[in-house]
Amino acid sequence: MRKIFNGFRSKLFGKIFFSFLLILFVWMAVFYIGNRVVLGRAFNIYYERLAANPPQELVEELNEYGWKLPETEEGQPVVPQPGGRNTPNPRRFLPTRLIETFQVLFLQASNTAILWATIIAFVIAIFSSLIMTSSLVQPAQSMSVAAQRIAEGHYDERVSLPQELEHGEYDEWQDFAYQFNLMAESLEDTEMMRRRLIGDVAHEMRTPLTTIKGYLEGIQDGVFEANDATFGHIYQEADRLQHLVTDLQQLIRIEAGAVEINLGSLSPAGLLNSTVDRLKNLADEDHIQLLADVPEGLPAVQADDERIHQVLLNLTSNALHYTPQEGTITLSAVEEADMVHFQVADNGVGIEADDLKHIFDRFYRVDKSRSRASGGSGIGLTISKHLVESMGGEIWAESAGAGKGSVFHFTLPKA
Repeated sequence: MRKIFNGFRSKLFGKIFFSFLLILFVWMAVFYIGNRVVLGRAFNIYYERLAANPPQELVEELNEYGWKLPETEEGQPVVPQPGGRNTPNPRRFLPTRLIETFQVLFLQASNTAILWATIIAFVIAIFSSLIMTSSLVQPAQSMSVAAQRIAEGHYDERVSLPQELEHGEYDEWQDFAYQFNLMAESLEDTEMMRRRLIGDVAHEMRTPLTTIKGYLEGIQDGVFEANDATFGHIYQEADRLQHLVTDLQQLIRIEAGAVEINLGSLSPAGLLNSTVDRLKNLADEDHIQLLADVPEGLPAVQADDERIHQVLLNLTSNALHYTPQEGTITLSAVEEADMVHFQVADNGVGIEADDLKHIFDRFYRVDKSRSRASGGSGIGLTISKHLVESMGGEIWAESAGAGKGSVFHFTLPKA
């Protein structure tokens, strides 16, 4: 009973429940008014039709009880025709008091039947309304409880769904619960990413800070000399820390949509050639061949000059880090429908299939054994992904496996 009472207090439960009862009351009112207004008149109409053309068997039986129809001069009974010129009053067919008695009895019997039918219908409507209302409100209550649990930090909370049904077979409430579960999963993933990000940032910062602290303690203890070489190492670690903070700030601004994208018409050949020119010296130091392969007549793309150069530099620098000496890195572009398809291909260490799906995650590294000092902040590919998507393109990576090189693809719309 308490559950039912609390249900009445809920707005949705009360609205649905009383909507059922309102339909019942409207039906009762219409039926009652119809019984009072129409039933008596209908009785008179049907009686007059009967009196105007009574069956012969009824006439004979009434004659036995002394009730006779009007007769002609020849003594023949008159069977009145509706609308006829000499039609007698149909109410003389039976005595008026008897007709009124029949009418009262008929109305009393009808009212009694209607009363009992209404009582039974009302009881059935109460229970059926409670059952129907509960079935409609229960999913909303379940989602309310789940939402409260999620608000309290329990991101693994889910609303139960029938296991025997597939998504396309759900009703409206079940589909709502399904979408609610998808939202909960997204929130759970976001929370896990937030925790992982905090841990990764702490780990990334701990490494240069520990190195800086170690050098300073070594200088204080006399282990390291306070010379240019020692201060150069300290400066290098501080510079790494500054780059990490800068990249994190940029990633946060990009993910929040706070980075302004100024789209313009750019030449793919100019983009690739300028990238090769900027990294040529670094590639030569590692004895890596850096090439640009751009066919003639390639249409211009719509992109932000500064941002797309940042993407190309990130992808090419990443390839340089994972390509051994005497290796080759090729930057290319081809036309595809309404897009231009760019590629940065190398014959370096390659990427395992399990790593490909995480390659654009924050701080993810393919080579787990590689020290942090040998690479960047670990979020360059993440930044590249967001920048390409903000310019209307897509980005992905392919690799045949370890030691077989890798290819990073991205597309940009034509200008």
